[in-house]
Amino acid sequence: MEAPSINVSRIRMQDSTFLEQRFLAVLRVQNPNAVDLAIEGISYDLEVNGQPFAKGVGKGPVVIPAFSQGTIETEAVTTLPGLIRQIREVAHTRRPPIAYRLTGKVKLQDHPSALPFEMRGENLWSTRVSDTPQPAPTTQGAEPAEHP
Repeated sequence: MEAPSINVSRIRMQDSTFLEQRFLAVLRVQNPNAVDLAIEGISYDLEVNGQPFAKGVGKGPVVIPAFSQGTIETEAVTTLPGLIRQIREVAHTRRPPIAYRLTGKVKLQDHPSALPFEMRGENLWSTRVSDTPQPAPTTQGAEPAEHP
């Protein structure tokens, strides 16, 4: 079985305290396999500009049909030092594009081990970002694949 392609679709601030910040991170999952992916859970690390930024987890069930794509909602947490480090980096370089790296494992139902994944992006700002807490979407899961 081939590992799915997983990237950041959108991020929204959920809650913030002095020492940590919680985000709702929606991940887009593309299934390149000829069988459905029944996702039980996912865990990941998010690096921004080459530095650790957040750790996240999410749980299913979410089914991504064969040769299709969908989303899974996750919760990511960063700490005050991680947030300050990123603010300083952006202020110092004055470059709005923010490179990111997403690495982790996705656990599938009826599969003996988790599948590792890694995705890099050149501009985290190109994802939808919001700092206003909003109600979570009521649905998650498969979306039809786009065909040219």
